[in-house]
Amino acid sequence: HVISLTTLGELAPRIVALGIPVDAVGLKPGLPSPSGFLRLVRMLKRLNPDVVHTWMYHADLLGGLAARL
Repeated sequence: HVISLTTLGELAPRIVALGIPVDAVGLKPGLPSPSGFLRLVRMLKRLNPDVVHTWMYHADLLGGLAARL
């Protein structure tokens, strides 16, 4: 399962075509959003992943915190 912090982006259709679900949190770049963070927490609780892999510092921070809650 792939979760984008912003939008689905141009690669989402290709990922979905491989049979991998894709969701987007909908955060706006550069703007912190408590409601967006809570959406991410809810997604992760629903998915209950074994591994959360993040890339780039903002995703590391938000994804790491959300995965621990």
